[in-house]
Amino acid sequence: MLQAEKMKALNMGWYTMESFRFVKEWKKYLEEEARIMKDVPGWKVGERVYNFWKVDASGN
Repeated sequence: MLQAEKMKALNMGWYTMESFRFVKEWKKYLEEEARIMKDVPGWKVGERVYNFWKVDASGN
């Protein structure tokens, strides 16, 4: 039982580290996007380039 609890704690720590790493990399990505697109009028950093929508089962 103690071994399972240790493994669970280690896994939670790993997920937390991965989340922090993702946020750090995403911030770098947005900074790079802002630098590259700074001269493009109307460009909003982090906004979707394409619009997505889904048609529901009723066809609406």
